[in-house]
Amino acid sequence: MKKLYVAALLTISLLLTACGASNTPETENDLIDPPIEKTLDSTESQNDPLEKITQSGPCGTICLSLPKGWSYIMRNVDDEKLTTCDYGIQIRPDDAKSGYVEIGYSSTFGLCGTGLETKYVTLSGKSAEVCYYDKSPIWSFVIFGDTNHTLIASTIDTESWWDTYENELMSILDSVRLDNTSCS
Repeated sequence: MKKLYVAALLTISLLLTACGASNTPETENDLIDPPIEKTLDSTESQNDPLEKITQSGPCGTICLSLPKGWSYIMRNVDDEKLTTCDYGIQIRPDDAKSGYVEIGYSSTFGLCGTGLETKYVTLSGKSAEVCYYDKSPIWSFVIFGDTNHTLIASTIDTESWWDTYENELMSILDSVRLDNTSCS
């Protein structure tokens, strides 16, 4: 009987200890890597205010133009720091201490209709859906047109810099495209 009691206590102790473990980030810095410092190479002009960024994956290449003052991180397939995409690019203003926008390819993206408001805009010459939840002034997702809902942008913790950079961010999104000739 004592062995059964000790075994039960040990099992409960192990279960409670495991429940204390957490996979959530400890600090904001765990959410996104530090900004990548990139220097201009010989093919880039010192006068060109936009940097061309491309991220390739199994279903095409994501392309965008990023102005000075913005940082980016490339995220490959199966990167654990991806939030909503299979692969993509995370961007944020250099002076932002938290938050980012993830732009990428998603093979399984879906929306919940509860509290969803959608507005249509033109980005890169095509219709795009800008999706807001619960009357928030910050959009949650942008679904780019003509991509079968596979090219998306999502906001993560952008409240602290949204008002300052919203217009510039929309200009960046106007440069986004997916060359998906490699995916059927």
